[in-house]
Amino acid sequence: MQRPSFPFSLVLLGPSSSGFSRTRCLEQARADAGLARRSLLFAAALALAGCQGSSSTSSPAESAGAGAAAEQQLTTKLNIYVACLNHVNPAVRYSRERYLGWAARDKGPVLGSAGQGVIEVSRETTYGYECFKRDGGLASALQSAPKLVEIDAAGAAYQKAIDGVMEVTKKAAAYYEHGDYKDDQLAQGKALHKPLLDGFDGFDAASHQLSAALDKLQDELAVKDLATLEKTEGKKARWHQRSLMRAAGLMVRELGAADPMELAKVCLLYTSPSPRDGLLSRMP
Repeated sequence: MQRPSFPFSLVLLGPSSSGFSRTRCLEQARADAGLARRSLLFAAALALAGCQGSSSTSSPAESAGAGAAAEQQLTTKLNIYVACLNHVNPAVRYSRERYLGWAARDKGPVLGSAGQGVIEVSRETTYGYECFKRDGGLASALQSAPKLVEIDAAGAAYQKAIDGVMEVTKKAAAYYEHGDYKDDQLAQGKALHKPLLDGFDGFDAASHQLSAALDKLQDELAVKDLATLEKTEGKKARWHQRSLMRAAGLMVRELGAADPMELAKVCLLYTSPSPRDGLLSRMP
């Protein structure tokens, strides 16, 4: 089996030449970490498919055909999970931030600001199409081969959380849009506050679980790839490039998760834009 190549590169630019703001730097750093993660998942599709598609009794042509089919299956499956994280997460985040912008978490909605309402998270949108319909959508990914136990379990929890957010935001959006809060003096709005928070918080937890499962796969593959490179080529240019990409991805992931301000400090010194090559990348 031919070892897959990684379709990305890392370019580090100093602040004087980049012209990026701190906000842009943070966005770019997260995007680059996502690109690295997506590229590693793409490599997983190639590596796992190649291993699954070969057998001692198959002809070279049969093995190549089976490997290509398995590669496509796995790549499609991973792409769906990545698409959901890329497209649905920002929509849920926007809905939550918009609501909490006028309804404090500890106090709930107030009548004077109720006209701002709730943004419904829906399947019948562009982001909904990317997650739920393209290539069969999330439901298809959960059922399709190959089975990835940890990732599929996290995907199922993610789907349940999305359904919960969609249900409660739909109900709340209709309530506020119809002006029903004027008739009942916000009684139902106050009753919906906790279900909205529970839905948003549950979605965050499920999203982090799915991200962590994908991160785990990424790092396992990176370690195996480095070991293979060291055996076949030694610690030369390509080994150092892959090792640097792994370290950069881990740094952005850990700093961003632990303390966004630490990531901002890094961005005062460096930014890391990378060329986009058409593959899906996941925003951390």
